[in-house]
Amino acid sequence: HKAMNKTQRTSMALSLARLSVAFIVLTGTPIIDSKAEKLVNWLKLIVPYPVNVANFWVAAAEMIAFSITTGVRVIREEHTPHMDGSSLERYQSYVPPRFGGHNPRARQSDFQQALDVNYATCNVAMAALTAKLAQPDGPGVMLVARSIAHQAQLRDAVVAAGVPARLIVVLERGQSLHLVDDGSCKYRVAIVLMRRPEGFTLTAFGAMVTSVYPSNQATRTQMEGRINRLGQRRKEVTIHTVHCGLLTYILQHHATAK
Repeated sequence: HKAMNKTQRTSMALSLARLSVAFIVLTGTPIIDSKAEKLVNWLKLIVPYPVNVANFWVAAAEMIAFSITTGVRVIREEHTPHMDGSSLERYQSYVPPRFGGHNPRARQSDFQQALDVNYATCNVAMAALTAKLAQPDGPGVMLVARSIAHQAQLRDAVVAAGVPARLIVVLERGQSLHLVDDGSCKYRVAIVLMRRPEGFTLTAFGAMVTSVYPSNQATRTQMEGRINRLGQRRKEVTIHTVHCGLLTYILQHHATAK
């Protein structure tokens, strides 16, 4: 999926594949957005006929596709915290009636402010849930943030909720992290970025706590794969999604877009 767009990397990868006697492509996301035709250049290398947009799906059917499971049961839980009085009033002043508000002429800036209110409410709930799951007898938590600034906010909130700072690791830009369930992990919480869902392993943990962030299904699947992957010793992992207000509507859109 890193060799799909029109980049030098894609060009070099395709050239190497064409020059090879045989090649193997490893990806969990052969289609990365709504432009499925990006896959055409790769499909041309595996079928004995010309490929174009018209016969794209015929060529795509030539791929052997099946879902590999880890054998780990995935439990999904949703948490919908209630906005307090002042937060609810602010939220309703920003959004139109269809989203539970009183603003019939909501602008983009209004929606953004409404989201800020929702995220503030969710931050508190995420921190409390993380503190509970990070207890010594709990599964440990991969806590997902939407931005670097949000990582810092969540870290402060989790510490305020009772988790010692020494038990929290923040995965920063350019860093890698390999925490496995071998008794060596000294952390109970790892705070990661939604937009960076690869390059690290967190099978030492059995829970993921996230909110609803603008992203595609490939990114969300990759993120869950940080704990639900080969090497996970638990029989089950739990994905906790915290949402309220507009975030609930976005989550519903994610579900119908799968």
